[in-house]
Amino acid sequence: MVTTIAPGWNPPQVANYITQQANARGIDPSTAVAAARSEGLNIPVGDSGQSFGPFQLYMGGGLGNSFLNATGLNPRDYINNWQAQVQWFLNWAVQNGWNPGGVGLGSSYVGGTGGGLHGASAAGISNWQGLTGAHTEPLDFTQVPSNVIPPITNPITGPTDIGISPPTTTQPSTDIGIQTPAQTTVTGTAGVKPTGFNLGLADSIAHIGLQFLLILVAIALLLGGIYLLGSHK
Repeated sequence: MVTTIAPGWNPPQVANYITQQANARGIDPSTAVAAARSEGLNIPVGDSGQSFGPFQLYMGGGLGNSFLNATGLNPRDYINNWQAQVQWFLNWAVQNGWNPGGVGLGSSYVGGTGGGLHGASAAGISNWQGLTGAHTEPLDFTQVPSNVIPPITNPITGPTDIGISPPTTTQPSTDIGIQTPAQTTVTGTAGVKPTGFNLGLADSIAHIGLQFLLILVAIALLLGGIYLLGSHK
């Protein structure tokens, strides 16, 4: 039944995680690990390439399809989402048992709840063994790589990731690393060039002095003209 194993699969690491998640739900951890060992704990791909992960979620109309529909995660990518598979299946087992359809070898199996662990029944694990008083827990995808989690399209804000807060967007600066100096524009009223009435104090004094000098020159010229006219008479 079992066909292959991907490089990097670490059964002790997976067993430790199953123990942790079982304890969080009040499930007997030894039963949970034994159920996984009867399925895909050691070799996570089986049923001629149709079952995946530590609990062999079946993609031919079984728990693999249910997992995909519930989470959007494909069990075939078990290397990246096996933690989510463990959480989801343990929640499912709390509600349905390890294998509600019975041993189910071959064509005699009828899975009224969407499947179960055939290996658990074959290993002598009864349907509700170690599940008395257990409860479900919210799924936590923080250990699933963000590029594996499929986006959910929001008609208003667009795609967002499950369990991941969308990044805060900031308005980009027009200059990179350079602070634009404040620009000061000196203009007169309504764009008219400055005159003596709106110059600075020093400029105003100089302007007045120039005008006074011009007046003296004009008076001198006027007096000179009068003198010349009188001398010709």
